[in-house]
Amino acid sequence: MDILPFQLKTTYVSEISLSDGTVYKSAVTTREKDLYKLNVPTELSKSQDLNLSWADAANDMDLELTLVLTGRADTTNYLDVYKFKITNPLSGNYTISKSYYINRPELNQAQLTLESINTGQINKSFMNGSKIASTI
Repeated sequence: MDILPFQLKTTYVSEISLSDGTVYKSAVTTREKDLYKLNVPTELSKSQDLNLSWADAANDMDLELTLVLTGRADTTNYLDVYKFKITNPLSGNYTISKSYYINRPELNQAQLTLESINTGQINKSFMNGSKIASTI
């Protein structure tokens, strides 16, 4: 499957055709603005909070930050995943408390993902909770 080059402020309509001939339509409109200039520290001490900042968010963006912490001690591998919903994207910053990693000597790597999610409408025939979304 090819990845389409989505444009800002554009509505995309998709159709899902089943073998019985039933066709379902869904639509999603991409956001008006794109996030850019995500700033994260190049190094972080476990004794410090993690401060992130970004530019040009829109007020209606749903931002979700995922923090994945990994490490190893003896023969045990560690994987902790935390998700944070950013409720004020216009602030342009977010702080993750050091309490997630300060007393965890086995953790030695962190991965951050900041996503902007825009949810569209999907045919009501699909299972409750189904959604279509554009995510960056």
